[in-house]
Amino acid sequence: MLNQTHALMEIPKNISIKQLRLTNITDRSKVKHMPIDNALLHTLGSIIIGKNLDLIFIFRDGNVISTCPESWLQVQQPDQLKKNFEWTYSEWTQLWMKYVPII
Repeated sequence: MLNQTHALMEIPKNISIKQLRLTNITDRSKVKHMPIDNALLHTLGSIIIGKNLDLIFIFRDGNVISTCPESWLQVQQPDQLKKNFEWTYSEWTQLWMKYVPII
């Protein structure tokens, strides 16, 4: 059953954003774009959405990307944030991903 649910993941056609803009907390000039596409979903194991909208992406190969909203930098110092997070994100939308566990 697990193999079946992870064999095919599809992105709904009506997603309003195509990528997340990630900015490194330590080096603010380092910006990456994480495309929200089928390639991402084939490598993604699960997403944890915290009660304060922090996002943790857990990939099947064991890699983890921990992100927090960019607005947190206005409230907390980067040194405090980088204890738990590597990246900030500037755009997120509620979406439903078929077969991806969102906790």
